[in-house]
Amino acid sequence: MLWIGTSGGLAPLSSGGVQVPRKLPELLRGQIFGIAEDKNGWFWIATPNHVLRAERDRLAAGMLGTTDVREYGPADGLRSIEGVKRNRSVVSDPLGRIWFSLSRGLSVAGPSHLEDNSAPAIAHVEVISADGSPLNTGGLMHVPGSRKRITFAYTVRL
Repeated sequence: MLWIGTSGGLAPLSSGGVQVPRKLPELLRGQIFGIAEDKNGWFWIATPNHVLRAERDRLAAGMLGTTDVREYGPADGLRSIEGVKRNRSVVSDPLGRIWFSLSRGLSVAGPSHLEDNSAPAIAHVEVISADGSPLNTGGLMHVPGSRKRITFAYTVRL
C-alpha cells in the first residue's frame, strides 16, 4: 500500500484514487509535509505543527487510534516542531535513521534504538563546516563543489 501525504491528511492510494480515511486520528488529518517509514514498520511524519510517529500496520488496518500516534517535541530534544514544506522534508537513510527538516534546522532520530514507547535520541546539528570553515546555518546553505570535507558537529539528547 502506498501512503501519500496530502494537504488534507495522510491517505492511501487505492483503487486508482487517493482519499483520507474517515477514521484517521485528527493529528493525521491536516497538511502532511513529509513521511518516511523506518525498518520497524513505523511512519515518521512532519506536519506544519507536529513531528509524529504512527504504526503502519494499524494504520493500514483502519485500527489506528489517537493514542497510537506518538507526538515528539521539545521535551524529546527537538528544537522545533514546525515542519518545513520542501521536497523530501522527512527521509530515512541507509542506516535506518529518520531525518527531519524543521524550521530551526535538521534533526535525526534513530528508531532502531527505540523500544515501542520510548522517545528517540534526537541529534541536533550545532555546526556545519566545509574544509574546516564554518558555514552559516541560519538559512539556505550552499556548499561549493570544490569543498572536499563536510563536517557536522551535533549533540544528542536522550
